[in-house]
Amino acid sequence: MNCSYPKFACALLCSIFTTCSQAALISYQLLTPDNYTQVNYTNPFKQAFSSAEDGFQIYQRQRTSTIPQALIDDTMTKSADRLGVIKSTNNHDFFGIVDTINQDNPSGAVNAYWQLDISTLSSLALVMDIAAMGDFESSDYFLWRYRIDNGGYTVLFQGQSDEDGVAQYQLEDNSWQILNDPMTVNSKALNNVFQTFSTDILATGNQMTLELIASSNGGSEAVAFQKIAIQGQAKSVAVNEPKTYFLLLLAVIWLCVMRSKNIALK
Repeated sequence: MNCSYPKFACALLCSIFTTCSQAALISYQLLTPDNYTQVNYTNPFKQAFSSAEDGFQIYQRQRTSTIPQALIDDTMTKSADRLGVIKSTNNHDFFGIVDTINQDNPSGAVNAYWQLDISTLSSLALVMDIAAMGDFESSDYFLWRYRIDNGGYTVLFQGQSDEDGVAQYQLEDNSWQILNDPMTVNSKALNNVFQTFSTDILATGNQMTLELIASSNGGSEAVAFQKIAIQGQAKSVAVNEPKTYFLLLLAVIWLCVMRSKNIALK
């Protein structure tokens, strides 16, 4: 028996009965940018305001010494507090916006941005939780947008006040507040309970720039973002993984080869 035939059969079967490994899901948490070499975070308005009640940056209740009171729900310990988004048990990082129009920034416009290496990712998406509380002005807004490499910007989420709307807000002490002109995201009303928003990013490239732009006029109006993440699939590399039935078939071929050798020796 010609031994080259079984060898050829083995090689052919290897090419037929193999598969590629599944691509892994990658998630970059943008409120902890220092945890990733692929993420570069820039905020020219971090600690830029002289008033402790104005802010546009990443905060955390247990770690940040000064947080605008409009963001914090302290109703369990302060009876006079009637406003807040971040409850006493919420110790996650969050990005807060309060009163960006002030003596330090008369124009009101502020921005922060994240640059990410996405060269190894596909099927991108932006996911975040958003909450807000206050009687917002018609000029108050925020905008999340992105661009890939040197391309133009595409808007993902747009927040603006609903001047005809009314919203109810439940605080941590179970009291309720009713306020006019709530903030909305893509026309969906927000309150002081975080809601999850997600959107696909239908583009690929080497570098993504994600930008948050905002303007807010009033110390009793707060917007907060948590769990902001860029997610994507790692671009897969083909890896040959023989399937079970192929391994069984290979064993049968091997037995045939050994048997033919034994017959030839007799």
